[in-house]
Amino acid sequence: MDIVTETAVHLAEHVAPEEIDLAPALAHAAAAGGAEWDVAKVGAGGPVLGGIGLEVVGGIFIAVLVAIQNHADLLANLCTLGDTLVRVVRYLHRRLDRSTDGTDDIDNAAKERADAAVAALVEELLKRGIEADRAEKIGCLTIIVLAERPAQGRVFVDAVQPKRSDDRG
Repeated sequence: MDIVTETAVHLAEHVAPEEIDLAPALAHAAAAGGAEWDVAKVGAGGPVLGGIGLEVVGGIFIAVLVAIQNHADLLANLCTLGDTLVRVVRYLHRRLDRSTDGTDDIDNAAKERADAAVAALVEELLKRGIEADRAEKIGCLTIIVLAERPAQGRVFVDAVQPKRSDDRG
């Protein structure tokens, strides 16, 4: 299994388990860019069909991929924190649990970078109609998944960036 597929499945397990079967194809579509990805992005974040509230299949995972694409530099920057990433992951787990137990063993700079990354992802998810609590959870979990395996996370973030037409050989 390639890194994009493996990371897409792992990420979907945490942020959109109901979309796990679609995650690899969506991640590869994001990486390829082009018309199919453009249609998927618009469909997942576009107006509601007939006002009925039908959800687009793969909509949560597409929203996550778009957020990753739009904030790749910020996420890639987090993957360079080295040993501090373990503390970032613990900090984000505590944030998810809304736990005030224990002390933060994370320095302010790393905490600010983690919070900025979560805020950026949450903002993107909110734009796509995901409710605030779920967006917060998805934002934290996305960073946790990418940070738990930073080398793979960095490859994934880079890989899902759509190729420009002049890059396609």
